[in-house]
Amino acid sequence: MIKGVNCEVKNLRNRDYVISFMHLPVYLDDNEILAKLEGWGVNPVSKIKRRCYPGTDIEDGTRFLRVRFPKEVASLPYSTKLETEEGLQYFRVMHSHQVKTCRLCMSPDHLLKDCPDFKCYKCEERGHFARDCNAVRCPGCQEVLNKCECWMEGEEGGVEHPRGQTRERCVCKTGGETVCF
Repeated sequence: MIKGVNCEVKNLRNRDYVISFMHLPVYLDDNEILAKLEGWGVNPVSKIKRRCYPGTDIEDGTRFLRVRFPKEVASLPYSTKLETEEGLQYFRVMHSHQVKTCRLCMSPDHLLKDCPDFKCYKCEERGHFARDCNAVRCPGCQEVLNKCECWMEGEEGGVEHPRGQTRERCVCKTGGETVCF
């Protein structure tokens, strides 16, 4: 009741959060963070700030900013991959009311390994990570068979295999399996 009037109250929720990226290298460009947020569908509403050690101008690796979540995004993943001088590295992402989400599709209903959009990047099949991939490779070019250009060309017209055989006659043993072309 507000000023004697019965009012229906709906679940109100602020969609603005302060997001922190932890232990980032000083040289990492802020645009990398903005690109990551854009990919997640999250809109920045403030500039990125760099936290410093108390009483100094020395950055401690934490960057933070205020963002607005669209209603489809319940939470951001606990970590994210960013390119550094040492290669790709994972960094901690934090905000209030954070829950576990899939890093690929942002759903709080499952994690990456169970995501319907998840595929092994080596063979493009579902159900395993690239580190566990046992896909058969072409003995000539060493590509996974479904990405092998010499096999695909051979399927279409009998193009020469790198070993000098045509695809129709080439039989190779790879990883204990016999592969017929």
